[in-house]
Amino acid sequence: LREPVRQAQRAGLPVTLEADPAGRVPPAVAQVLHRVVQESLTNVERHCPGGRAGLVVTRDGDLTITVDSPCGVGPRSDGGYGLTSMSERVTSLGGVFEAGPHDGGWRVHAVIPLDSGEVVA
Repeated sequence: LREPVRQAQRAGLPVTLEADPAGRVPPAVAQVLHRVVQESLTNVERHCPGGRAGLVVTRDGDLTITVDSPCGVGPRSDGGYGLTSMSERVTSLGGVFEAGPHDGGWRVHAVIPLDSGEVVA
């Protein structure tokens, strides 16, 4: 989580992070976690100038990722595939992906089973 959060912060996006302590996760889950966080924060940077992002990652049998921003994102006309790509990555591991308006802003929410592959430190 550190690198995509640092990248967004270096780009000027305030990010608050709430995360369970580090632990063991399957490599495939770790990779999808990284990409969902990275793409979500990039979308907030692009579509919510002057905005901020709230990132919450929890582990309770599954890995849950939630990214909130105060701006709606709506349908894209530039051919972007970020939301589709995130959804495909999450569902390929048996997870659930949702993105859309939430409390006047935008929310990306993904739940990934932690038993999706071999566990590593």
